[in-house]
Amino acid sequence: MSSQTPHAGRADALHTQVQDFAHEHAAEVVVVSFDGRLVSLGGALDEETAERFAGTAYGIAVTARWADHELERRGVDTIVVRFGDGFWVVSPVHGAGWLAVGAHKKQNAGQLSYRTARLADRVHPLLPEHGELLELPSPLSGAVK
Repeated sequence: MSSQTPHAGRADALHTQVQDFAHEHAAEVVVVSFDGRLVSLGGALDEETAERFAGTAYGIAVTARWADHELERRGVDTIVVRFGDGFWVVSPVHGAGWLAVGAHKKQNAGQLSYRTARLADRVHPLLPEHGELLELPSPLSGAVK
């Protein structure tokens, strides 16, 4: 019997896609579950920074959803937050969570926003749906290569 969790294949596929995206776009990437848990990361983030990035991205996402509800809009799409030396793109993953990408200002925010949304489409089947109890190993645990 394998020592891996039943969902290790999904976790491996998720982490591979996230890490490949981070490498290809010279970006920092976190995937946050619908309940705010760090699910995957890519780039040169250490554990503490990844957790802070995930928590902040989740806060941004929840605030945007609240505003969407209060203003009776039609759903949150992609959120772009610009800083002096770069920007973050926070994109929903079809009710399963949020994908956040941090990049340097030299990158094209529009192109990276589009690519982030496409990555969200690709990783959606790999994440638990809202309310589904799915145990994915933590990207920080070493259980996922």
